[in-house]
Amino acid sequence: MKFPVIALLTLGFAVASCSDDNPRRSDFLRDAGDVALQEDTPNDEAPRCIEHSDCSSVLPYCDVQSGDCVACLPGLETQHRWHHLWPGSEESHPEIALLAPHPDGGMVITGDFRPGDLTSSTTPLWGEELEHSMARLSAGGEVLWIRGLPVGLRNIAIDDSSQIYVIGRSDSQTDLGAGIPEDAVDESGFLLSFSGDGEYLWERRFTTPNLQALDAHHGEVLLAGTFAADVDLGAGPIEPQHEGATGFYALFANDGAYIDHRVPGPSYTFSVSQAALLDDNTIALSGTFRAELDLGAGEVSSGTNSDAFLVVYSRDGEHRAQTILTSPGTVSPTDVAVRPDGGLVVLYNTSGRVDVGGVFSFSPLYMYANSGGTIEPFAVSYHADGTPHWLRGLRAARHGGDVAVDTLGNTYLLGSYQLYYRQDSAEIDLGHGARELVGESDGFLAAYDPNGEPLWELFYSQQGSEIFASALAITADEQLVAAMQVTGEVETGAGPVSSASRSTLLTGLCMP
Repeated sequence: MKFPVIALLTLGFAVASCSDDNPRRSDFLRDAGDVALQEDTPNDEAPRCIEHSDCSSVLPYCDVQSGDCVACLPGLETQHRWHHLWPGSEESHPEIALLAPHPDGGMVITGDFRPGDLTSSTTPLWGEELEHSMARLSAGGEVLWIRGLPVGLRNIAIDDSSQIYVIGRSDSQTDLGAGIPEDAVDESGFLLSFSGDGEYLWERRFTTPNLQALDAHHGEVLLAGTFAADVDLGAGPIEPQHEGATGFYALFANDGAYIDHRVPGPSYTFSVSQAALLDDNTIALSGTFRAELDLGAGEVSSGTNSDAFLVVYSRDGEHRAQTILTSPGTVSPTDVAVRPDGGLVVLYNTSGRVDVGGVFSFSPLYMYANSGGTIEPFAVSYHADGTPHWLRGLRAARHGGDVAVDTLGNTYLLGSYQLYYRQDSAEIDLGHGARELVGESDGFLAAYDPNGEPLWELFYSQQGSEIFASALAITADEQLVAAMQVTGEVETGAGPVSSASRSTLLTGLCMP
């Protein structure tokens, strides 16, 4: 079924143009049928404008810049609620790297920004004002608290009780919150935990791992990555299986206590970059490998470069299912989201034709002689048993990207696309036909139903502007929140923003 999609062009439009009988559909939003508001739409279903001088009447959807309040209105499939632009300068470029929904509402962001980049000095601050930070935002994007961090983070997860977990790497002289350990090594991976209010709780340090994936659910924390030298995850030293990287995953309690670990394989080079704890007490891992690999169902071989895998294990490490993705180029997972039926949606990058377990195949749109193809994204949805369900290629050279799934099973893809090597022009096809590149780099947000059929798409673009996707999340109050890097001018749907230097844009949208 195709859904008509209407977008309000700006918050000012929602207020100042309330007398318009036929609101226009924005140029940057197109639906599957290219259908605007039908003339025979019943009056009680037509889009309506709401304006208030007192934002408390419709909190939390308040445009703090103008004082006007906007709520999700009947008759709209999606609508921008708010945006915040944190401007950059020649000396500083605030950037949101990670975005996670908070169970109590709003979200937690991490990245390279100082407290002064986001808000006034009166905002509650945990710890020192440092270059790397973590902040809790309200459902309307307002900063509730902010915490300085001594190092950047690789990943973030928040469990059902609002406890926050982060991973990264640090040197031996870095105080993560509990002082510098006496047995600190030159460089180590770490797992940190904070309360929902940003207060330091505990930390675990590991001597050699490259920690990449993190998830938390039902009082447990799943950690995954690679190691190339002896490492102790909590049950004594373990050795790598080859000179190359060896993948692993480990489970910890929410107080940091060790529970279990596994080292699947072996493979010459084997890494786990995405991981998820599922409701049926299973563990899903996605990563890459070279040469031979045995995940528990027999040995498989990779192609000339690196291939990818998705594997599902039971809680006690029993192999349940796997899918191997092969390519003469490279293929690697970049993000994962859990579906409400226990399945997964995994976002990948590839530089060549990909075979997905013999079920689907995908080829990059642009091919050229010396590389085998552009780095192009595609998404694969998997059933709960690990078998591929649908594939959606985004048909464009791209930068960044993220995936989220709502409680109905709809998938949302955030990304950006640009000119690539030896290209005179660029276009993207998200399922509604090709669209030409407008700026130096354009951003997009696309929605697909549980079977992978396109619902709607949004574009963020302006001639001469650069928009790079950073992160996407669905909050507890069911709004889409997207983070992007912006240089130049862009229309968000909640008003235009402009910045001469690279700046961070955070925007919230109503769910369909």
